[in-house]
Amino acid sequence: MPEGFTLNLQPYCAYCGEFKPETTKIDASSLDSPMQYFTTIFCRNQNKCANLVEHMKTTVKEDDSTGTN
Repeated sequence: MPEGFTLNLQPYCAYCGEFKPETTKIDASSLDSPMQYFTTIFCRNQNKCANLVEHMKTTVKEDDSTGTN
């Protein structure tokens, strides 16, 4: 990844049909180096998915994931 960019994604974001890219930019310009920005790339749905993952962790038992009783 080129300098000045940060990719803020989780492994479960891979191949997600709900992925909606968003960015935030921080102006790091100064008198010595004008027009420098730090850009973070993330998904608009990151909070929804993080909540879903946490909910699944607390409600799904390990035995349920194997499909055996």
